[in-house]
Formats: sequence, structure tokens, C-alpha cells
Amino acid sequence: IQAKIAAIATINAEIIARIEHKRSSYIIQRYSYQVQQKPMKDGYMLVMVPVSILGSGIIDQWTAPSSCAIQPIQDTFNDKIDTHITDYHSVARLSSRLAEVAIKYDLFGDNPRPSVLDILEVFKTNLEIIQVALGDLEKLTLPAECKQDEIQASLDKVNECMEAARTSYEDLMTHHPDVIMPEGQPGHGSLPPQPRPKSRKRR
Repeated sequence: IQAKIAAIATINAEIIARIEHKRSSYIIQRYSYQVQQKPMKDGYMLVMVPVSILGSGIIDQWTAPSSCAIQPIQDTFNDKIDTHITDYHSVARLSSRLAEVAIKYDLFGDNPRPSVLDILEVFKTNLEIIQVALGDLEKLTLPAECKQDEIQASLDKVNECMEAARTSYEDLMTHHPDVIMPEGQPGHGSLPPQPRPKSRKRR
């Protein structure tokens, strides 16, 4: 079980190192997508604006979720382990502290008593709980998914449909100039604006 505890603690330390590396980096949390009219042309274009935040802001504002419930630990060696966690710093501290104290149980040899194995099992469980919490925080430091290609593909279809409609309209007006379109519509043969009737003055 000591090998499992060491392996989990190592992974936790690696996650913590990656999180710390993101402190000075700007993280793209989301993208703002805007569709605008193309200048001097028919159709629309996509404008994408990334919204970023400094990594330290995400890390320092994170709070430990309620699911990160640390189990009580028997203080065999009077280490006075503080298991109270609220934020990233307390979670990272506890992960390192549990790994340090767990090593002391090697004093009991390769075949410790069942009671010692039970204590070590609590250490392992707590380190696993911490690992899940650290993993959730690390996900928040990853850049948001960019959907530019997906949105642009859909917008291209819209522009193609608009171009096809414009071509069909011009073809209609070219080959059938006698067609009368509704008032206000551009093209040949459209109805001219109708004058308003003059109102008669009352005597």
C-alpha cells in the first residue's frame, strides 16, 4: 500500500507543478463570436474575440468543492496534520504533508499490523480525493475550446445560400423583365412607389 500512496502522491505533485506553471500565463476562458456584414460585399463574416484571465486569478480564487471531504486521520506520530482545506494552497499543502507522514509507517516493516494498514488506507483515500480536486482545478487552467472552424463552416453555407439566391434573382429579372416584384424590392419591373391621395379640405 505504501507503493500506491507514493504513486498517488507523485501524480499529485506533478499536477501541482503544472498548475503553478500556469500562474503567469493568460488563460482563454471563452470566445466571443460576432457575425458582421461584410464591408462593400454581400454576405457575412465571423469576428472572434478571446476573453482571457491571468492564471493566478483562477488558481487563487478557486475553492475546494464539498466533495473534497478529507477523512479523519489517526495521529500516530503526533504530527498534528491540519486536514482543514478551503482553497488551492491548503489542498496542495495537505497533499505534500500526507505523503511525508505516510513514509513514517515504514517503521512497522513490510508486514505491518492490520490496524496500521487501515490507517494507511485512509492516507491513500485522502490523497485520491485530493487528486480529483486538483484535477478539477487544472481543467480550469486549460484554454477554452475554439469553435471558429465549426461556426465559420455554418456561416459559409449561409453566404453560399445568399449568393445562390442573389444569382437566381438576377437571372429571373434578366430573362423575365415583365415580372412585377412586390413594392420596395430591387430589380427590373418592380412596382413604383404609389403616391398618397391628397386629403380634401373641409369647408
